[in-house]
Amino acid sequence: NDYEKTKSLAEKLVREYSQGGMETVIVNPTRVFGPGLLSESNSVTMMIDRYSKGKWRIKPGDGSCVGNYVFIDDVINGHILAAVKGSAGHSYLLGGDNLTFNSFFDTLAAASGKRRWLVHFPVRLMIAAAAFLEWQVAVTNIPPMITVPWVKKYMNHWSVSSKKAVAELEYSITPFADGVEKTLLWLRSKQVN
Repeated sequence: NDYEKTKSLAEKLVREYSQGGMETVIVNPTRVFGPGLLSESNSVTMMIDRYSKGKWRIKPGDGSCVGNYVFIDDVINGHILAAVKGSAGHSYLLGGDNLTFNSFFDTLAAASGKRRWLVHFPVRLMIAAAAFLEWQVAVTNIPPMITVPWVKKYMNHWSVSSKKAVAELEYSITPFADGVEKTLLWLRSKQVN
């Protein structure tokens, strides 16, 4: 999507400056979730929120697609650690747990205490539905639940490792289940206020 394209261009520019002698460190967070603005850029938290309210009823594809999910506090700490301990010219992947969508929703069901019936939604239908939701924004002014770039992004297998960040920065990973529990507590506190 446009966000990822601009990130890639920015990273290329930073590497050019690094080769020119500027001390730089690059961090690459994976699928970030946790307390924060509920928008497309925090789409994992939006999924958690909608699932807990019974408003999320799909399981993308056959549920076997793998993604890496990182809790926001780990990303913040990873940025600080990279600034303090990172080697100039290096990049560090700031990730968490690798999970299939099946594992993601199983963990979410356990943490929320709500096992929802989810429909496996084929990718082609998801893209068509997302395109329709994007189109209807002009009529309803309601932001789409999913977008075409979101579907394309989240249907890639992204099993990754943060071993370099753990070894060189002393980066630590919050288990997904713990991060989900913290996120659900934060979402509940928002609803009370």
